[in-house]
Amino acid sequence: MNQKIKVGILLTSYELTIADYEMIEKIKNSDSSVLSVIIMYHQHQIIANYKSPFYVFYEAFDKALFKVSKNFSSKKNLQGLFIDIPQITVNFTSQSNSPEDISDDDCLLLKHYGLDIILQAGTFQIAHKLINIAKYGVWVTKLYDSKAIKTGPQLYWDFVNKTGELGSVVQILNEDQEKTTTIYRSWELMNHYSLNINKSRVFGRASLYIPRIINGLYTQGESYLTYLTNRFNKDIEFDTHRNCGYPSSLNALKNLISVFIVILKHLFKKIFYLDYWFLLVKVNEKYQSFSTSFPKFIRVDSPKDRFWADPFIISRNNKYFLFVEEFIIKTKKGHISVLEIDKTGKCLSSNTIIDQPYHMAYPFIFENDGMFYMIPDTSQNKTIELYKCSSFPDKWEFVKVLMNNIYAADTTLFYNNNKWWLFTSIDETANNAGYDAELFLFYADDFMSTDWKAHPQNPIIADSKNARGAGRIFTYNGQIFRPSQYCRGNYGKGFNLSRIEVLSEDEYKEEAYTRVIPEWDAKIKGTHTFNFDGDFTVIDAFTHRSRLWS
Repeated sequence: MNQKIKVGILLTSYELTIADYEMIEKIKNSDSSVLSVIIMYHQHQIIANYKSPFYVFYEAFDKALFKVSKNFSSKKNLQGLFIDIPQITVNFTSQSNSPEDISDDDCLLLKHYGLDIILQAGTFQIAHKLINIAKYGVWVTKLYDSKAIKTGPQLYWDFVNKTGELGSVVQILNEDQEKTTTIYRSWELMNHYSLNINKSRVFGRASLYIPRIINGLYTQGESYLTYLTNRFNKDIEFDTHRNCGYPSSLNALKNLISVFIVILKHLFKKIFYLDYWFLLVKVNEKYQSFSTSFPKFIRVDSPKDRFWADPFIISRNNKYFLFVEEFIIKTKKGHISVLEIDKTGKCLSSNTIIDQPYHMAYPFIFENDGMFYMIPDTSQNKTIELYKCSSFPDKWEFVKVLMNNIYAADTTLFYNNNKWWLFTSIDETANNAGYDAELFLFYADDFMSTDWKAHPQNPIIADSKNARGAGRIFTYNGQIFRPSQYCRGNYGKGFNLSRIEVLSEDEYKEEAYTRVIPEWDAKIKGTHTFNFDGDFTVIDAFTHRSRLWS
Protein backbone atom coordinates (compact mmCIF):
# COMPACT_ATOMS: atom_id res chain seq x y z
CA MET A 1 0.00 0.00 0.00
CA ASN A 2 1.28 3.48 -0.89
CA GLN A 3 2.32 5.81 1.91
CA LYS A 4 0.02 8.80 2.31
CA ILE A 5 1.49 12.14 1.24
CA LYS A 6 2.44 14.17 4.34
CA VAL A 7 1.42 17.82 3.99
CA GLY A 8 2.27 20.86 6.09
CA ILE A 9 0.27 24.10 5.74
CA LEU A 10 2.22 27.38 5.88
CA LEU A 11 0.14 30.48 6.63
CA THR A 12 0.30 33.93 8.16
CA SER A 13 -3.35 34.15 9.19
CA TYR A 14 -6.26 31.84 9.86
CA GLU A 15 -8.43 34.15 7.73
CA LEU A 16 -8.16 32.75 4.20
CA THR A 17 -10.49 32.38 1.25
CA ILE A 18 -13.26 29.80 1.04
CA ALA A 19 -11.26 28.33 -1.86
CA ASP A 20 -8.27 27.80 0.45
CA TYR A 21 -10.56 26.38 3.13
CA GLU A 22 -12.04 23.80 0.76
CA MET A 23 -8.63 22.92 -0.69
CA ILE A 24 -7.20 22.23 2.77
CA GLU A 25 -10.36 20.38 3.80
CA LYS A 26 -9.99 18.07 0.77
CA ILE A 27 -6.37 17.38 1.68
CA LYS A 28 -7.29 16.65 5.30
CA ASN A 29 -10.13 14.25 4.37
CA SER A 30 -8.38 12.54 1.46
CA ASP A 31 -7.31 8.87 1.42
CA SER A 32 -4.16 10.02 -0.41
CA SER A 33 -2.79 12.51 2.11
CA VAL A 34 -2.43 13.36 5.77
CA LEU A 35 -2.35 16.87 7.20
CA SER A 36 0.71 16.63 9.47
CA VAL A 37 1.38 20.13 10.82
CA ILE A 38 0.24 23.75 10.66
CA ILE A 39 3.10 26.25 10.41
CA MET A 40 2.13 29.74 11.55
CA TYR A 41 4.49 32.16 9.87
CA HIS A 42 4.74 35.70 11.25
CA GLN A 43 6.07 38.50 9.10
CA HIS A 44 7.70 41.38 11.00
CA GLN A 45 6.26 44.16 8.92
CA ILE A 46 3.54 44.12 6.33
CA ILE A 47 3.09 47.24 4.24
CA ALA A 48 -0.55 47.59 3.21
CA ASN A 49 -1.23 48.54 -0.41
CA TYR A 50 -3.09 51.82 -0.90
CA LYS A 51 -6.57 51.29 -2.32
CA SER A 52 -8.13 54.37 -3.83
CA PRO A 53 -11.75 55.20 -2.90
CA PHE A 54 -12.81 54.54 -6.51
CA TYR A 55 -11.31 51.05 -6.42
CA VAL A 56 -12.92 50.29 -3.04
CA PHE A 57 -16.27 51.58 -4.34
CA TYR A 58 -16.03 49.42 -7.46
CA GLU A 59 -15.31 46.24 -5.45
CA ALA A 60 -18.32 46.87 -3.19
CA PHE A 61 -20.59 47.81 -6.11
CA ASP A 62 -19.55 44.77 -8.12
CA LYS A 63 -20.20 42.36 -5.23
CA ALA A 64 -23.60 43.93 -4.58
CA LEU A 65 -24.74 43.92 -8.22
CA PHE A 66 -23.30 40.59 -9.38
CA LYS A 67 -23.87 38.11 -6.60
CA VAL A 68 -22.61 34.54 -6.95
CA SER A 69 -24.16 31.39 -5.51
CA LYS A 70 -20.91 30.62 -3.73
CA ASN A 71 -18.19 33.23 -3.40
CA PHE A 72 -14.93 31.29 -3.31
CA SER A 73 -12.88 34.49 -2.95
CA SER A 74 -14.57 35.63 0.27
CA LYS A 75 -12.84 35.05 3.62
CA LYS A 76 -13.36 32.26 6.14
CA ASN A 77 -11.63 31.31 9.38
CA LEU A 78 -9.71 28.02 9.12
CA GLN A 79 -9.07 27.35 12.81
CA GLY A 80 -11.90 24.83 12.99
CA LEU A 81 -10.08 22.63 10.48
CA PHE A 82 -6.96 22.45 12.63
CA ILE A 83 -8.31 21.40 16.04
CA ASP A 84 -6.62 17.98 15.97
CA ILE A 85 -3.54 19.02 13.94
CA PRO A 86 -0.15 19.92 15.54
CA GLN A 87 0.63 23.62 15.18
CA ILE A 88 3.96 25.40 15.49
CA THR A 89 5.07 29.00 15.12
CA VAL A 90 8.22 29.89 13.23
CA ASN A 91 10.63 31.90 15.40
CA PHE A 92 13.20 34.48 14.29
CA THR A 93 16.77 34.52 15.56
CA SER A 94 17.42 38.27 15.35
CA GLN A 95 15.71 41.63 15.13
CA SER A 96 16.27 41.69 11.40
CA ASN A 97 13.21 41.98 9.23
CA SER A 98 14.68 39.43 6.83
CA PRO A 99 12.40 36.40 6.49
CA GLU A 100 15.54 34.27 5.98
CA ASP A 101 16.42 34.47 9.68
CA ILE A 102 14.41 31.54 11.01
CA SER A 103 16.17 29.42 13.60
CA ASP A 104 17.94 26.16 12.90
CA ASP A 105 15.87 24.63 15.71
CA ASP A 106 12.68 25.41 13.82
CA CYS A 107 14.14 23.84 10.69
CA LEU A 108 15.03 20.68 12.62
CA LEU A 109 11.57 20.58 14.18
CA LEU A 110 9.90 20.81 10.78
CA LYS A 111 12.19 18.13 9.35
CA HIS A 112 11.08 15.87 12.19
CA TYR A 113 7.60 15.69 10.62
CA GLY A 114 9.04 14.12 7.43
CA LEU A 115 6.91 16.33 5.20
CA ASP A 116 6.47 15.54 1.53
CA ILE A 117 4.93 18.93 0.71
CA ILE A 118 4.70 22.32 2.38
CA LEU A 119 1.65 24.11 1.03
CA GLN A 120 1.80 27.92 1.12
CA ALA A 121 -1.72 29.25 1.85
CA GLY A 122 -1.86 32.92 0.90
CA THR A 123 0.52 35.31 -0.83
CA PHE A 124 3.69 36.27 1.01
CA GLN A 125 7.49 35.99 0.76
CA ILE A 126 8.80 32.96 2.62
CA ALA A 127 12.14 32.11 4.21
CA HIS A 128 14.71 30.43 1.98
CA LYS A 129 15.40 27.87 4.69
CA LEU A 130 11.87 26.51 4.26
CA ILE A 131 12.30 25.75 0.56
CA ASN A 132 14.10 22.41 0.92
CA ILE A 133 12.55 21.06 4.12
CA ALA A 134 9.80 19.04 2.40
CA LYS A 135 10.65 16.23 -0.03
CA TYR A 136 8.76 17.83 -2.93
CA GLY A 137 9.26 21.42 -1.85
CA VAL A 138 6.91 24.36 -1.17
CA TRP A 139 3.82 24.48 -3.41
CA VAL A 140 1.69 27.56 -4.07
CA THR A 141 -1.35 28.36 -6.20
CA LYS A 142 -1.16 31.70 -8.00
CA LEU A 143 -3.63 33.75 -9.98
CA TYR A 144 -1.90 36.15 -12.28
CA ASP A 145 -2.21 38.80 -14.94
CA SER A 146 -1.31 36.99 -18.16
CA LYS A 147 0.52 40.00 -19.65
CA ALA A 148 2.40 41.46 -16.72
CA ILE A 149 3.99 40.67 -13.38
CA LYS A 150 1.15 40.81 -10.86
CA THR A 151 1.71 42.92 -7.79
CA GLY A 152 -1.78 44.31 -7.27
CA PRO A 153 -5.35 43.04 -6.93
CA GLN A 154 -5.77 39.51 -8.23
CA LEU A 155 -7.24 39.26 -11.74
CA TYR A 156 -8.11 42.99 -11.79
CA TRP A 157 -5.79 44.04 -14.60
CA ASP A 158 -6.73 41.15 -16.87
CA PHE A 159 -10.35 42.10 -16.29
CA VAL A 160 -10.11 45.85 -16.96
CA ASN A 161 -7.83 45.28 -19.98
CA LYS A 162 -10.27 42.67 -21.40
CA THR A 163 -7.66 40.00 -22.14
CA GLY A 164 -10.44 37.45 -22.67
CA GLU A 165 -9.03 34.76 -20.37
CA LEU A 166 -7.82 34.32 -16.80
CA GLY A 167 -4.84 32.26 -15.74
CA SER A 168 -3.98 30.22 -12.67
CA VAL A 169 -1.02 27.99 -11.86
CA VAL A 170 0.41 25.64 -9.27
CA GLN A 171 4.12 26.19 -8.78
CA ILE A 172 6.97 24.70 -6.76
CA LEU A 173 9.17 27.44 -5.29
CA ASN A 174 12.92 27.40 -5.82
CA GLU A 175 15.58 29.01 -3.64
CA ASP A 176 15.57 31.86 -6.14
CA GLN A 177 11.88 32.65 -5.71
CA GLU A 178 11.83 34.60 -8.96
CA LYS A 179 12.18 31.18 -10.62
CA THR A 180 9.59 28.48 -10.08
CA THR A 181 8.59 25.10 -11.51
CA THR A 182 5.04 25.06 -12.85
CA ILE A 183 3.20 21.76 -12.37
CA TYR A 184 -0.30 22.89 -13.41
CA ARG A 185 -1.76 25.69 -15.50
CA SER A 186 -5.34 26.50 -16.48
CA TRP A 187 -7.01 29.20 -18.59
CA GLU A 188 -10.55 30.26 -17.70
CA LEU A 189 -13.15 32.05 -19.81
CA MET A 190 -13.47 35.68 -18.70
CA ASN A 191 -16.74 37.28 -17.70
CA HIS A 192 -16.55 40.81 -19.16
CA TYR A 193 -18.81 42.67 -16.75
CA SER A 194 -18.00 41.39 -13.25
CA LEU A 195 -14.67 40.96 -11.46
CA ASN A 196 -16.55 39.32 -8.59
CA ILE A 197 -17.85 36.55 -10.85
CA ASN A 198 -14.41 36.05 -12.36
CA LYS A 199 -12.70 35.82 -8.99
CA SER A 200 -15.21 33.33 -7.65
CA ARG A 201 -14.87 31.11 -10.74
CA VAL A 202 -11.08 31.13 -10.83
CA PHE A 203 -10.66 30.78 -7.06
CA GLY A 204 -13.18 27.93 -7.03
CA ARG A 205 -11.47 26.03 -9.84
CA ALA A 206 -8.02 26.64 -8.39
CA SER A 207 -9.06 25.04 -5.11
CA LEU A 208 -9.19 21.69 -6.93
CA TYR A 209 -5.68 21.60 -8.37
CA ILE A 210 -3.41 20.68 -5.47
CA PRO A 211 -5.69 17.95 -4.02
CA ARG A 212 -5.80 16.40 -7.53
CA ILE A 213 -2.02 16.55 -7.90
CA ILE A 214 -1.49 15.03 -4.46
CA ASN A 215 -3.82 12.17 -5.38
CA GLY A 216 -1.90 11.62 -8.64
CA LEU A 217 1.41 11.66 -6.77
CA TYR A 218 0.01 9.10 -4.30
CA THR A 219 -1.34 6.72 -6.95
CA GLN A 220 1.31 7.12 -9.67
CA GLY A 221 4.47 8.06 -7.81
CA GLU A 222 7.16 10.60 -8.62
CA SER A 223 6.81 9.99 -12.36
CA TYR A 224 3.52 11.89 -12.13
CA LEU A 225 5.32 15.08 -11.08
CA THR A 226 7.77 14.60 -13.95
CA TYR A 227 4.84 14.29 -16.36
CA LEU A 228 3.20 17.46 -14.98
CA THR A 229 6.46 19.41 -15.22
CA ASN A 230 6.95 18.37 -18.85
CA ARG A 231 3.34 19.25 -19.66
CA PHE A 232 2.98 22.59 -17.91
CA ASN A 233 6.39 24.09 -17.13
CA LYS A 234 6.56 26.40 -20.13
CA ASP A 235 7.50 30.05 -20.11
CA ILE A 236 4.87 32.78 -20.28
CA GLU A 237 5.86 36.10 -21.81
CA PHE A 238 5.44 38.97 -19.35
CA ASP A 239 5.50 42.68 -19.98
CA THR A 240 7.74 43.71 -17.08
CA HIS A 241 7.42 47.41 -17.92
CA ARG A 242 3.70 47.62 -17.21
CA ASN A 243 2.64 48.78 -13.78
CA CYS A 244 0.20 46.30 -12.29
CA GLY A 245 0.05 47.38 -8.67
CA TYR A 246 -3.15 48.77 -7.19
CA PRO A 247 -4.51 51.47 -9.51
CA SER A 248 -4.03 55.13 -8.72
CA SER A 249 -7.12 57.22 -8.02
CA LEU A 250 -7.14 58.51 -11.60
CA ASN A 251 -6.67 55.06 -13.15
CA ALA A 252 -9.22 53.53 -10.81
CA LEU A 253 -11.74 56.20 -11.86
CA LYS A 254 -11.03 55.59 -15.56
CA ASN A 255 -11.36 51.85 -15.08
CA LEU A 256 -14.55 52.32 -13.07
CA ILE A 257 -16.12 54.35 -15.89
CA SER A 258 -14.98 51.76 -18.44
CA VAL A 259 -16.51 48.91 -16.43
CA PHE A 260 -19.76 50.87 -15.96
CA ILE A 261 -20.01 51.28 -19.74
CA VAL A 262 -19.56 47.51 -20.19
CA ILE A 263 -22.20 46.81 -17.54
CA LEU A 264 -24.68 49.24 -19.16
CA LYS A 265 -24.11 47.62 -22.56
CA HIS A 266 -24.64 44.20 -20.99
CA LEU A 267 -27.89 45.28 -19.31
CA PHE A 268 -29.13 46.96 -22.50
CA LYS A 269 -28.42 43.82 -24.51
CA LYS A 270 -30.05 41.61 -21.89
CA ILE A 271 -33.21 43.71 -21.84
CA PHE A 272 -33.65 44.32 -25.56
CA TYR A 273 -31.80 41.48 -27.30
CA LEU A 274 -31.24 37.75 -27.04
CA ASP A 275 -28.67 35.36 -28.48
CA TYR A 276 -30.54 33.65 -31.28
CA TRP A 277 -29.04 30.37 -32.53
CA PHE A 278 -29.68 28.94 -35.99
CA LEU A 279 -28.23 26.23 -38.24
CA LEU A 280 -25.99 26.41 -41.28
CA VAL A 281 -26.01 23.36 -43.60
CA LYS A 282 -24.39 22.20 -46.80
CA VAL A 283 -24.50 19.09 -48.99
CA ASN A 284 -20.92 18.27 -49.97
CA GLU A 285 -19.81 17.50 -53.49
CA LYS A 286 -17.85 14.45 -52.36
CA TYR A 287 -19.50 11.74 -50.26
CA GLN A 288 -17.91 11.06 -46.85
CA SER A 289 -16.19 14.44 -46.76
CA PHE A 290 -16.93 17.68 -44.99
CA SER A 291 -17.00 21.25 -46.21
CA THR A 292 -15.24 24.18 -44.57
CA SER A 293 -16.47 26.75 -47.09
CA PHE A 294 -18.88 28.15 -44.53
CA PRO A 295 -19.94 31.30 -46.43
CA LYS A 296 -21.70 28.97 -48.90
CA PHE A 297 -23.72 27.22 -46.21
CA ILE A 298 -27.51 27.56 -46.24
CA ARG A 299 -29.17 29.11 -43.19
CA VAL A 300 -31.95 27.17 -41.43
CA ASP A 301 -34.06 29.18 -38.98
CA SER A 302 -36.39 27.95 -36.27
CA PRO A 303 -39.84 29.39 -35.43
CA LYS A 304 -39.44 32.76 -33.67
CA ASP A 305 -40.44 31.47 -30.20
CA ARG A 306 -37.46 29.07 -30.00
CA PHE A 307 -34.04 28.38 -31.37
CA TRP A 308 -32.05 25.35 -32.58
CA ALA A 309 -28.46 24.61 -31.57
CA ASP A 310 -25.99 21.74 -31.00
CA PRO A 311 -26.90 19.93 -34.26
CA PHE A 312 -25.93 16.28 -34.89
CA ILE A 313 -26.61 14.79 -38.33
CA ILE A 314 -27.63 11.30 -39.45
CA SER A 315 -27.68 10.90 -43.24
CA ARG A 316 -29.57 7.87 -44.61
CA ASN A 317 -30.88 7.12 -48.14
CA ASN A 318 -30.71 10.76 -49.26
CA LYS A 319 -32.61 11.83 -46.15
CA TYR A 320 -31.03 14.14 -43.61
CA PHE A 321 -32.05 14.10 -39.96
CA LEU A 322 -30.76 16.79 -37.62
CA PHE A 323 -30.92 16.12 -33.87
CA VAL A 324 -30.85 19.44 -32.02
CA GLU A 325 -31.32 21.21 -28.76
CA GLU A 326 -34.64 23.02 -29.15
CA PHE A 327 -34.68 25.90 -26.67
CA ILE A 328 -38.03 27.50 -25.85
CA ILE A 329 -37.38 31.19 -25.20
CA LYS A 330 -40.38 31.76 -22.91
CA THR A 331 -39.63 28.85 -20.55
CA LYS A 332 -35.82 29.14 -20.88
CA LYS A 333 -35.57 25.37 -21.12
CA GLY A 334 -34.28 23.05 -23.82
CA HIS A 335 -35.37 19.61 -25.02
CA ILE A 336 -34.25 17.35 -27.85
CA SER A 337 -35.94 17.49 -31.25
CA VAL A 338 -35.32 15.94 -34.66
CA LEU A 339 -35.58 17.89 -37.91
CA GLU A 340 -35.75 16.46 -41.41
CA ILE A 341 -33.91 18.72 -43.88
CA ASP A 342 -33.74 18.46 -47.65
CA LYS A 343 -30.73 19.31 -49.83
CA THR A 344 -31.87 22.90 -50.22
CA GLY A 345 -31.95 23.46 -46.45
CA LYS A 346 -35.73 23.38 -46.24
CA CYS A 347 -37.06 21.99 -42.95
CA LEU A 348 -39.58 19.28 -43.87
CA SER A 349 -40.59 18.36 -40.33
CA SER A 350 -39.79 19.04 -36.67
CA ASN A 351 -40.65 16.73 -33.76
CA THR A 352 -39.86 16.71 -30.06
CA ILE A 353 -38.30 13.33 -29.20
CA ILE A 354 -36.95 13.62 -25.62
CA ASP A 355 -38.31 16.07 -23.06
CA GLN A 356 -37.58 15.92 -19.35
CA PRO A 357 -38.38 18.31 -16.48
CA TYR A 358 -34.75 19.49 -16.63
CA HIS A 359 -32.86 21.27 -19.40
CA MET A 360 -31.40 19.10 -22.18
CA ALA A 361 -28.93 19.94 -24.94
CA TYR A 362 -26.08 18.51 -27.09
CA PRO A 363 -27.83 15.35 -28.42
CA PHE A 364 -24.72 13.25 -29.09
CA ILE A 365 -25.99 10.38 -31.24
CA PHE A 366 -24.09 7.26 -32.25
CA GLU A 367 -24.74 3.85 -33.83
CA ASN A 368 -23.81 0.42 -32.44
CA ASP A 369 -24.84 -2.98 -33.85
CA GLY A 370 -27.45 -1.35 -36.07
CA MET A 371 -29.09 0.55 -33.21
CA PHE A 372 -28.96 4.29 -32.55
CA TYR A 373 -28.19 5.61 -29.07
CA MET A 374 -28.00 9.11 -27.65
CA ILE A 375 -26.29 10.80 -24.71
CA PRO A 376 -27.81 14.29 -24.38
CA ASP A 377 -26.40 16.93 -22.05
CA THR A 378 -28.32 16.53 -18.78
CA SER A 379 -25.92 18.45 -16.55
CA GLN A 380 -28.83 20.26 -14.89
CA ASN A 381 -29.93 16.86 -13.55
CA LYS A 382 -26.36 15.99 -12.45
CA THR A 383 -26.36 12.88 -14.65
CA ILE A 384 -24.94 11.39 -17.83
CA GLU A 385 -27.90 9.54 -19.38
CA LEU A 386 -28.17 6.97 -22.18
CA TYR A 387 -31.19 6.72 -24.51
CA LYS A 388 -31.98 4.17 -27.24
CA CYS A 389 -33.92 4.69 -30.46
CA SER A 390 -36.80 2.20 -30.74
CA SER A 391 -38.08 3.56 -34.07
CA PHE A 392 -35.85 5.89 -36.09
CA PRO A 393 -35.85 8.84 -35.98
CA ASP A 394 -38.48 9.96 -33.48
CA LYS A 395 -39.11 7.19 -30.91
CA TRP A 396 -36.65 7.12 -28.05
CA GLU A 397 -36.58 5.45 -24.66
CA PHE A 398 -34.46 5.94 -21.57
CA VAL A 399 -31.94 3.14 -20.96
CA LYS A 400 -29.88 4.02 -17.88
CA VAL A 401 -27.75 6.56 -16.05
CA LEU A 402 -24.07 6.06 -16.90
CA MET A 403 -22.80 8.49 -14.24
CA ASN A 404 -24.72 10.03 -11.37
CA ASN A 405 -24.23 13.05 -9.11
CA ILE A 406 -21.89 14.67 -11.62
CA TYR A 407 -21.90 18.13 -13.22
CA ALA A 408 -20.90 17.03 -16.72
CA ALA A 409 -21.68 18.71 -20.05
CA ASP A 410 -21.40 17.82 -23.73
CA THR A 411 -20.48 14.16 -23.27
CA THR A 412 -19.04 12.51 -26.39
CA LEU A 413 -18.20 8.81 -26.91
CA PHE A 414 -15.61 7.42 -29.30
CA TYR A 415 -14.82 3.75 -30.03
CA ASN A 416 -11.15 3.00 -30.67
CA ASN A 417 -8.80 0.05 -30.06
CA ASN A 418 -11.62 -2.10 -28.70
CA LYS A 419 -12.52 0.42 -26.01
CA TRP A 420 -15.14 3.09 -25.53
CA TRP A 421 -13.72 6.49 -24.64
CA LEU A 422 -15.96 9.01 -22.87
CA PHE A 423 -15.00 12.68 -23.20
CA THR A 424 -16.90 15.12 -21.00
CA SER A 425 -16.56 18.61 -19.48
CA ILE A 426 -16.94 18.49 -15.71
CA ASP A 427 -17.37 21.33 -13.25
CA GLU A 428 -16.06 19.93 -9.97
CA THR A 429 -17.08 23.12 -8.15
CA ALA A 430 -20.74 21.99 -8.34
CA ASN A 431 -21.76 24.27 -11.21
CA ASN A 432 -20.06 27.40 -9.86
CA ALA A 433 -17.09 27.73 -12.23
CA GLY A 434 -18.68 26.48 -15.47
CA TYR A 435 -17.92 23.79 -18.04
CA ASP A 436 -15.60 25.52 -20.48
CA ALA A 437 -12.14 25.11 -18.94
CA GLU A 438 -11.61 21.39 -18.26
CA LEU A 439 -12.07 18.21 -20.32
CA PHE A 440 -12.05 14.79 -18.64
CA LEU A 441 -11.57 11.37 -20.23
CA PHE A 442 -12.87 7.97 -19.09
CA TYR A 443 -12.82 4.53 -20.69
CA ALA A 444 -14.67 1.19 -20.51
CA ASP A 445 -15.09 -2.00 -22.54
CA ASP A 446 -18.86 -1.46 -22.84
CA PHE A 447 -20.56 1.88 -23.54
CA MET A 448 -23.40 0.81 -21.21
CA SER A 449 -20.97 0.46 -18.31
CA THR A 450 -21.57 2.31 -15.07
CA ASP A 451 -17.97 1.72 -14.02
CA TRP A 452 -15.97 4.09 -16.22
CA LYS A 453 -12.27 4.33 -15.34
CA ALA A 454 -10.81 7.82 -15.07
CA HIS A 455 -7.80 8.59 -17.24
CA PRO A 456 -4.64 9.22 -15.17
CA GLN A 457 -3.96 12.52 -16.98
CA ASN A 458 -7.35 14.04 -16.07
CA PRO A 459 -8.21 16.72 -16.84
CA ILE A 460 -6.65 16.02 -20.23
CA ILE A 461 -7.32 19.64 -21.32
CA ALA A 462 -7.27 22.64 -18.95
CA ASP A 463 -7.94 25.56 -21.28
CA SER A 464 -11.21 27.24 -22.27
CA LYS A 465 -9.79 27.75 -25.77
CA ASN A 466 -10.09 24.03 -26.62
CA ALA A 467 -11.52 21.97 -23.75
CA ARG A 468 -15.30 21.66 -24.20
CA GLY A 469 -16.64 19.29 -26.86
CA ALA A 470 -18.15 20.70 -30.06
CA GLY A 471 -19.35 17.61 -31.90
CA ARG A 472 -18.76 13.99 -32.81
CA ILE A 473 -15.15 12.75 -32.76
CA PHE A 474 -14.42 11.30 -36.20
CA THR A 475 -11.79 9.56 -38.30
CA TYR A 476 -10.85 11.16 -41.62
CA ASN A 477 -8.04 10.11 -43.96
CA GLY A 478 -6.71 7.79 -41.26
CA GLN A 479 -6.54 10.53 -38.61
CA ILE A 480 -8.75 11.11 -35.56
CA PHE A 481 -10.24 14.59 -35.15
CA ARG A 482 -11.92 16.07 -32.08
CA PRO A 483 -14.07 19.20 -32.45
CA SER A 484 -13.84 21.54 -29.46
CA GLN A 485 -15.26 24.90 -28.51
CA TYR A 486 -13.13 28.03 -28.70
CA CYS A 487 -14.22 30.15 -25.74
CA ARG A 488 -11.70 32.98 -25.56
CA GLY A 489 -13.44 36.29 -25.10
CA ASN A 490 -16.97 34.91 -25.07
CA TYR A 491 -18.81 31.61 -24.94
CA GLY A 492 -19.61 30.20 -28.39
CA LYS A 493 -17.05 32.34 -30.21
CA GLY A 494 -15.86 29.53 -32.48
CA PHE A 495 -14.71 25.93 -32.69
CA ASN A 496 -11.49 24.02 -33.28
CA LEU A 497 -10.59 20.77 -34.97
CA SER A 498 -7.70 18.98 -33.25
CA ARG A 499 -5.91 15.79 -34.27
CA ILE A 500 -5.77 13.16 -31.55
CA GLU A 501 -2.17 11.93 -31.68
CA VAL A 502 -2.20 9.52 -28.71
CA LEU A 503 -5.22 7.83 -27.10
CA SER A 504 -4.44 5.09 -24.59
CA GLU A 505 -5.18 4.10 -21.01
CA ASP A 506 -2.01 5.90 -19.89
CA GLU A 507 -1.61 8.82 -22.26
CA TYR A 508 -3.58 11.39 -24.22
CA LYS A 509 -2.26 13.95 -26.67
CA GLU A 510 -3.84 16.15 -29.31
CA GLU A 511 -2.53 18.81 -31.67
CA ALA A 512 -4.34 21.82 -33.11
CA TYR A 513 -5.43 21.41 -36.73
CA THR A 514 -7.68 24.39 -37.54
CA ARG A 515 -9.88 26.99 -35.87
CA VAL A 516 -13.14 28.43 -37.19
CA ILE A 517 -14.43 31.86 -36.18
CA PRO A 518 -17.37 33.15 -38.29
CA GLU A 519 -15.60 36.16 -39.74
CA TRP A 520 -17.31 35.69 -43.10
CA ASP A 521 -20.46 37.44 -41.83
CA ALA A 522 -20.36 40.41 -39.44
CA LYS A 523 -23.87 39.63 -38.18
CA ILE A 524 -22.80 36.18 -36.93
CA LYS A 525 -21.36 36.47 -33.43
CA GLY A 526 -20.23 32.89 -32.89
CA THR A 527 -20.45 29.17 -33.63
CA HIS A 528 -19.80 26.18 -31.36
CA THR A 529 -20.84 22.87 -32.96
CA PHE A 530 -19.52 21.02 -36.02
CA ASN A 531 -20.79 17.69 -37.39
CA PHE A 532 -21.00 15.84 -40.68
CA ASP A 533 -22.32 12.51 -41.92
CA GLY A 534 -22.19 11.18 -45.46
CA ASP A 535 -22.36 14.19 -47.76
CA PHE A 536 -23.96 16.58 -45.26
CA THR A 537 -22.16 19.09 -42.99
CA VAL A 538 -23.85 21.20 -40.32
CA ILE A 539 -22.75 23.86 -37.86
CA ASP A 540 -24.70 26.20 -35.60
CA ALA A 541 -24.26 29.96 -35.22
CA PHE A 542 -25.80 32.81 -33.27
CA THR A 543 -26.64 36.44 -33.79
CA HIS A 544 -28.24 39.14 -31.63
CA ARG A 545 -31.98 39.37 -32.21
CA SER A 546 -34.40 41.96 -30.83
CA ARG A 547 -36.72 40.64 -28.12
CA LEU A 548 -39.47 42.80 -29.64
CA TRP A 549 -39.40 40.48 -32.67
CA SER A 550 -39.65 37.29 -30.55
